[in-house]
Amino acid sequence: MTATTLRLGYLPSGILFIVLFLLAGLGYVLLRVNAVLSFWFAYVMTRPLGASFADWFGKPKSMTGLGYGDGLVAGVFTVLIVLFVTYLSAGRRSRVPRKNHKAMRR
Repeated sequence: MTATTLRLGYLPSGILFIVLFLLAGLGYVLLRVNAVLSFWFAYVMTRPLGASFADWFGKPKSMTGLGYGDGLVAGVFTVLIVLFVTYLSAGRRSRVPRKNHKAMRR
């Protein structure tokens, strides 16, 4: 909506949603805004933030995009997400200390 209806374009829309996303954190830290409200505001901002940048990469230059194509952008981001999640989860040990089994047997 911000990119097309309000005619901001995809990149300016993405920047707008970055600012709004950061406002949630700054409001929590500096103004003591309710933690739940800050979390949900930031959570909701992630959807238009990601969509704005994905559209910026994928849409044609005539629509203020970079013109890589929606399919290519979706494929590249899918691969990046899978690699990132795999990296974070594979081979990591839990950071929660395990209970001492000898002490539990007593």
